[in-house]
Amino acid sequence: MTDKVPNNEPPQNRTDAALRRVKKLLALADDPATRPISAGDYREKAREIIKLHGLESAIALPEERQSKIRVTVDGANVYDAWVDLSNRWNGWLSPSFPLEEVRRLAEHTQEEMQTGYQIDTIHVVDGYQWAQEDHMTQRRPAAVVLHVRWDYIADQGPKEVTTIVPPDERDRYSIGGWEWTWQQVKD
Repeated sequence: MTDKVPNNEPPQNRTDAALRRVKKLLALADDPATRPISAGDYREKAREIIKLHGLESAIALPEERQSKIRVTVDGANVYDAWVDLSNRWNGWLSPSFPLEEVRRLAEHTQEEMQTGYQIDTIHVVDGYQWAQEDHMTQRRPAAVVLHVRWDYIADQGPKEVTTIVPPDERDRYSIGGWEWTWQQVKD
């Protein structure tokens, strides 16, 4: 897939072609199943095309369209989240959360699992990573976020029902998007 937009086209056609290319790159970045390179690489290529063709006013990258809002999935627990309000699944939101909110969500899903109601749980596994900083090796806290879909464990087994949820470029975790019925809480 070439990143260049043909120069032998009239200016408006080149702009339209560049916009189509950016939209395709962003769609690939949002689809983990078809992603041969990282989402960040696709977004970086999209940024290059936007800058090259002066399209800053024509299209915004997903992270630039996000708003901080409060969301709920059950009406009882409310979380601070970042959401692109145009990214919806059957009308429901697809939020991403900072780690401290993921910890609260993990606690609530595990509590609900004990009541026999919850079929998905979130887990935060804490550990440490070694990092080289200022010519010194330092131990820093690290976390791994897991999403377990218990409803499918009998048929698929633990490996297939457990997903590692990686943080995005802003250290936010996308949980339950296009699966759970997240909705905005009006203050």
